[in-house]
This record gives sequence, C-alpha cells and structure tokens, in this order.
Amino acid sequence: MFLGSCQGLLTDLNEIQRLSDVDLGNTPEGYDKMRADYGVFFRSGFELSDDRSIVKWVWKGLHEGADLSLRSTAPMLCME
Repeated sequence: MFLGSCQGLLTDLNEIQRLSDVDLGNTPEGYDKMRADYGVFFRSGFELSDDRSIVKWVWKGLHEGADLSLRSTAPMLCME
C-alpha cells in the first residue's frame, strides 16, 4: 500500500523522467485505446513488447493518476 502525497509522487516521477533514458512523458502505444475503452482494449490481445514499454506504461499510469487526483481533489486509489 502506498501512503504518500500525490505532489510527492509527481515530484519523484518527474525526477525519474529527468534521469531516465526511456522516453517517459509521451503516451505509449496503445495507452489511449486503453483509456478510451478498457473492455475493448482488454479483449484486443494487446501485449507489451519489452521492458522499456512496461516502464513507459507504469510511469504514465502513475503520473496520470496522481495528476488527476490533484485536479479533482480526491485521493488516488489503486485497485488490485
């Protein structure tokens, strides 16, 4: 369980982006489709091709979640 602030998470994610040689910050392939309709995306058979793609997806999801949480003044909730 993560216990922390979204401001702190965004600060850490921005530092990771600055130090990383992975192209973080750009929307990874397939991410927009997943956000538009998770059910269709899930059934599409999409697979991540390599470790760098996985890092991009995780970074993007955490960054987007923390940003949305701050903009909506609601806690960030991660579900299993």
